[in-house]
This record gives sequence, C-alpha cells and structure tokens, in this order.
Amino acid sequence: MVACFLFVLIECCFISLGKEERIMDVVCPQCNATYRIPDHRLPAQKAVLTCKRCNYRIPVHPLASGIKSAGDAASSQAQSGKGISGTPRQAIANEILETYPPIASYDARKYRFDQIIKPNKRGKFKTNLNKLKIKLLEVTQPIVDRLLDGDEHVVGVAAGLGYYPLELIFGNGLLTMLYNRFVLVATNRRLVAVNTNYRLTKPTHYLFQFPYAEMKKVSKGLFGTSLTLTRKYGKKRIFTGINRSLAGEMKSWLSDQINPEQVVVPATCLQDNLCPACLTALPIKLTACPRCRVPFKTPKNASLRSLLLPGWGDMYLGHRVLGCFELLGALIIWCFAMSLILQDQLEGAAIGVMLLLFFNGMDALLTLHMAKKGYILAKKQPERNIQKNTAATASAA
Repeated sequence: MVACFLFVLIECCFISLGKEERIMDVVCPQCNATYRIPDHRLPAQKAVLTCKRCNYRIPVHPLASGIKSAGDAASSQAQSGKGISGTPRQAIANEILETYPPIASYDARKYRFDQIIKPNKRGKFKTNLNKLKIKLLEVTQPIVDRLLDGDEHVVGVAAGLGYYPLELIFGNGLLTMLYNRFVLVATNRRLVAVNTNYRLTKPTHYLFQFPYAEMKKVSKGLFGTSLTLTRKYGKKRIFTGINRSLAGEMKSWLSDQINPEQVVVPATCLQDNLCPACLTALPIKLTACPRCRVPFKTPKNASLRSLLLPGWGDMYLGHRVLGCFELLGALIIWCFAMSLILQDQLEGAAIGVMLLLFFNGMDALLTLHMAKKGYILAKKQPERNIQKNTAATASAA
C-alpha cells in the first residue's frame, strides 16, 4: 500500500515538472514596460492593465495564440525582433517612416525611432506630440550627428527652459527666457542639452552633457512639467516648462539608466560644458578650446562692457534683443539720474550717482552670470579651420 502511494506521488511530481508554466507578455505602448502574466492569472475576457511606470491603460486580450511559455517567449522575441505591443520592429519603422517621411534622411544606427516616436491610445503615430519630437530632432540633428560616438544612439527628446528662478526677479524678467531655451536629447549614454532660440528653429550658444554615471536621481516638479537632475557631484540642474508627456518619458528613461551606487571620479563632473566648435567636453574657466584652439568670449569682458554701458555686454554675448531692452532702460535711468546730479542740491546728486552705480552694477552682475553659463565662440569658426586646428593639436600631442 505504501509502495503504491509512493509510486503515485512520484508520477504526479514528474507530470507537474513536465508542465512548463505558460505566460503572456504585455508591453506598454507608452513607455515599453513589459509585464509577464502567468496563465492562471489571465482574465477570462478582455481586461485593462494599468502601467505602473506611466499609468497608461493597456488593453489585455487573453487569446490562446498570445500565450507563450517562458522559453518560447524569449526565443520568439530574439528571432523576430518584436517592438511595441509585439509588433515587429521593421513594421513599426515602416509605419513611422510613412507618417513622417523626413526621417528617412536620418541614420537609423543613431536614432531609435521605435523608441522616440510612440503611438497614442489608438495605436496611431500621427500625433502633435510626435510632430514636436520631429521638430526638436530637426533643430539638433547637425550637432547630434557629430556628437554621437560609436554605438551611441538617441532614444528620447524634449524641450525646456534652463534658467535660475532668481533671474526672473533680479534679472530681466521674461526676457531671460529668450536665451535659456534648451532641447534635451537623451542617448543610451548621456543627456545632452542644446541651447536654441526661443522658437526652436536653430541652435545658438551653450552645449552641455550629463553622463548617466554622474547622476544620482531625476525627479519631476510639482506640476510634472520640469526635470531636476541631482548629480553625485556638482550642482543640480533644473529644466522647466517641459511638455508633461515628454517630461514623463524622459524621467522614465533616465531613472532606468541611473545607478546611484556607481562610483565616479569627481573631476569628470566638471566637464559638463561642450565646445561649440568641436564638441569636446571641457572644464570651466577656459578662454579657448585646448583641442581645436578656437577662442571663447570671456565673462570678464562681457561684465566690464555692461558696467560701462548697460546692454553692451549682452550684445557682446549675442543676446541682442536683451541688450537693446537693457540699453533702452539705461537711457531712461541715466536721464533721471543726470537730472538729479545737475541740480544744486547735494543730496540729489548723491542719489543720482548711487542710482547709476546700482543699475550699472546689477546689469554687470547679470551679464557675468549669463557669460558663466557655458562657452560662447568669440567668432563663428569655419569648419575647415576647426578641422585644421584639431589636426595640428593632435599631431603636436
């Protein structure tokens, strides 16, 4: 009797071991998060799964053809190259290309459009959000194509304002936003910030990079329209005014790439600036690029110009609209101050002089702050000069 019982027990164990648990892979079309649902947990009819990462509502169809064992799912994924919601990547690429023909000129090795361009809830790629992404890629393509190295590729893009809140109070108010617009380009290695004009039609001055190894965490603001980059060394960087959906996508990607436990050398955190000419990572306080030898505009020259004549320093930096408004304000202040100085009263003359010193000094400090943000070329360098200087520096080394 005991032997019979043991025989039945062993046979049941072999049967249970022979049965491989069957699962269903559910991929979020919004953020590409994958959820593996066992067969016994599948609903009897159509249901909706809420993505834990982006709160997207994913429809689940428990069809028998969509259920696979763990081994089958891995092999099928590797062989067919599945993309969003199990669709082959090539089919996704073709559909995106049909929707946005201009991207045919992009190098497919440098841009992962199946990750950048995402469908809406109805599975359509033609959305206003994707049109914005295409626009941001177009304005940064000349720089990004030169910047990407080896197997580095773009996986996300967004746009925001990279300014300090005190600029709005002690600076020139909303005018500072004209020169603090950035396109954020996320690659598989780093986040690149490209300074553009306010209309997002062309790059302007500053270029920054933030390698993922140097980041500690990334967080969204109270309203979900800003990104705060907390680094292991150095100051935080804040970008505001970002589209809410783009901010969510960017945060999800950056959070997956950041490893707070990874140890980095502190000195590398000082090389956030990129040379606008040759795109080399540089430390601060340089007057010229050590690689291509192009000169930069110096904060000292900019602040001295503004101290002598408000607005002159900003024009020197290339901020012409801001400089014109400052110059106009200076003329008004100067006329009022001179009227006080020319009076016979000593107190009025003292107030006029103090007013001029205060206004000119504040403008000089603001210009100094703007000049220290990043490197600005002293003059536009032809590509042939950059290549010549770079080759000469490399041969000398």
